[in-house]
Amino acid sequence: MGNFVRISKYAILSCLLTLLSGQVPKSVQFSHLDSIAIHDSLSVLLQDDHSSHYEYQLTSFDYTDSIKAHYELFPIKRVIHNIYFDQDIEINQKVLNQMFSRMLTSKTDIKSSLELIKNSYPFIVNTPAYEWGIQNEKESIIIHFDPSFKQQFSAIIGANKSYNNMWEATGEIDLNIENIFKNAESINFYWKKLDTLTQEIQFQFQQPHSFGTPIGLNISLDRNTHDGYFTESQSHISISTPFKYMALLSLGYESSHIHATNTGKDVGYLSNDAQSIVGGIKSNSLNNRWLPTQGHSFTISGKIGQIQQELMYNLMIMGVRIFPIKKYWFGHIGFWGEQIKSGKNNLPKSRLIRFGGMETMKGYRENEFMAEWVISPEFQLSYILNDGMHFSSFYQIGRFESNQSILHSIGFGLKQVKESSIIEILYGVPMRDPITNGQLHFKFISRF
Repeated sequence: MGNFVRISKYAILSCLLTLLSGQVPKSVQFSHLDSIAIHDSLSVLLQDDHSSHYEYQLTSFDYTDSIKAHYELFPIKRVIHNIYFDQDIEINQKVLNQMFSRMLTSKTDIKSSLELIKNSYPFIVNTPAYEWGIQNEKESIIIHFDPSFKQQFSAIIGANKSYNNMWEATGEIDLNIENIFKNAESINFYWKKLDTLTQEIQFQFQQPHSFGTPIGLNISLDRNTHDGYFTESQSHISISTPFKYMALLSLGYESSHIHATNTGKDVGYLSNDAQSIVGGIKSNSLNNRWLPTQGHSFTISGKIGQIQQELMYNLMIMGVRIFPIKKYWFGHIGFWGEQIKSGKNNLPKSRLIRFGGMETMKGYRENEFMAEWVISPEFQLSYILNDGMHFSSFYQIGRFESNQSILHSIGFGLKQVKESSIIEILYGVPMRDPITNGQLHFKFISRF
């Protein structure tokens, strides 16, 4: 009876601590044995809804000098047979079933599985909530989440006279719409023409689960003219599927044709064709699509193929880690690295990596540099002015080609997100230049 009393006192103390802290102890140790009392004590600790998600397991037992029974908290792995969804989720049922199908029929930790699913789809910003229960003697869950889809449009239109005195349209158009057909698809059209010699046209279509299958479809078509030297036409098609431990995997084919103009040939550009097998891995756990304050995002992509009867490969790694520092302050560590090579180091000039500007090397002109490889880490310190506005400062490094000087740039920016618009202003300058020699980047996006 004395043993029972001592265990009960421990249970009461643990229960009081649990109520005060709001947290369940991760480990519990008993110095006496009474299976009923231990069971009751652990049941008290697993209060509220914790008993349906966690359980205590005996991890060690020692009776050399005195009895020590050690229990640790573990998530319960369940075999889910039925998944139901909140009716407010505006995604077709077949697509939802495929998105969460990895949770069915095999033992799984529900919370961990939902976290991995979140990292596979950028429109799932927060880990889905769920309710667990028994239906028809089978374990079932109801899932709730609020998808965050992009519906954005931005445009700057102008006109310039060309060399033959004819008016030509210039400017930039960026259209991004998602889930218009309720299949969680993404459609993007981008056009940019800042002068008569340079133009970019891009179209992208992505659907995570085509025709209700586990396989996603990705299609992109690009046609770009670079400084009047050459025109590049590129088509890409790939399939993708969520992978249990590595988010989203993709595999496909890419074809590219470059046609050099007479002006381009005079300065060393040549026409060429390339065909490649492409693959990639993506993961995203950022807590907001527009103003994230925590989480990570990374993309690893590669391609291998032929160019002018020679082997060619390209590898690109891009990632960011965002973490809170103190109250309204948070940090941002980013990295971008890319390399392209041909078998005999005879890579055409038109295939070099172009970088510079707001997306790749802040503080420098758009596509100011060309190289076979580039590595660029970036560090940011940001401050939350309010829920819809962040101020940030940055320091970025660019390392490319062994015979080139290392690039350094610093600057600051402001980003505001409203229900109907997004405004982003960024000013960057090379560290060795006067502050007045920087580049001002401005972006305005209308949301609908």
